[in-house]
Amino acid sequence: MVLLNSPAPNFDDPLGLIGACHGRILDHCTALERLPAWLAKRGLDDQAKQAIKRVMRYFDSAGRHHHKDEEDDLFPLLRSEATLTSLIDDLIRQHVLQEAAWQKLANLLSDLLDGRQAPELENAINGFVNAYRPHIDLENTWLLPAAERLLSQNQITELGRSMADRRGVSAKE
Repeated sequence: MVLLNSPAPNFDDPLGLIGACHGRILDHCTALERLPAWLAKRGLDDQAKQAIKRVMRYFDSAGRHHHKDEEDDLFPLLRSEATLTSLIDDLIRQHVLQEAAWQKLANLLSDLLDGRQAPELENAINGFVNAYRPHIDLENTWLLPAAERLLSQNQITELGRSMADRRGVSAKE
């Protein structure tokens, strides 16, 4: 019997934290995928509004921090590994596409919350989710295992410190 789930990673385990963030992104993608059916059946009720606000808050803050964690801190540490250069370049390009897909989707979600129609919502959700799922799979399958193999403990500690600083918190939180 498990009394408590294992604790969530913190800034002492920045690679675990990045992986956990991937899990939250996928959870939010699943919620977004369910939204059109929910709206068709129940309309924009309080539960839908709260879910939309949660998703928007996440991708407008934590999602952006996540990309900065990777682009500004993790990727530069891994660029010296020649076999990862092309992958890192592809991941950065994907971040740009994800941000554009998010802006489109966020505008439609805002319209919906403001009582306006959002006829392209399902297409925007699909575009956004399709930009993220394979990206996260690449990072989880190739990038994070390579980082675990290649980074020294000092580099991992500095990565965690930088990620904490970005959020204005102590690395021990």
